[in-house]
Amino acid sequence: CSPKDDDFPHCFNCQRRGMRNCSQQACLKCCADEECEGHRVGRAIAKKTKEKNNAILDGTSWVNLEATRKRALGVTPRMFRESAFQYLGETVEIWDIRQFFAVPKWTEDAVRRSRRNHDRTRVGTKTENGKRSATNSPRKESRKKRFRRVFDELYKNLESNEVSKHT
Repeated sequence: CSPKDDDFPHCFNCQRRGMRNCSQQACLKCCADEECEGHRVGRAIAKKTKEKNNAILDGTSWVNLEATRKRALGVTPRMFRESAFQYLGETVEIWDIRQFFAVPKWTEDAVRRSRRNHDRTRVGTKTENGKRSATNSPRKESRKKRFRRVFDELYKNLESNEVSKHT
């Protein structure tokens, strides 16, 4: 059961819905009694909302403070060789050479890949497993050239078939 509008008193000033336990029988906006028990919760919520809005405008909210801290970490031009860095803290140490050489599995893998890549770039050689690498294979023919080649072959076959029929 929801209360009907008739169950609530109307504000004496603006005819909005008022509060039953308001000393003036008024709405929140029209009630002049600061100690009104009926509007105490509503005033507290309105006060918090107003403080929050003022904090945003004054720049003292947590979002504004975090943004100010982030802007303070801005990178000056030519501080790094990489021009894409905009703030300090965006850079990371990707790997350390000492840690890399401390793990034998990583170094063996790097040597194996290096040899394989070196073999791929050498022309006329085969890789470890005996297959020719992709760079040594003939280049793929373009669609246009392939069409012309096939068309010419078909035309020559057609001509040779016609000549053989006449003889």
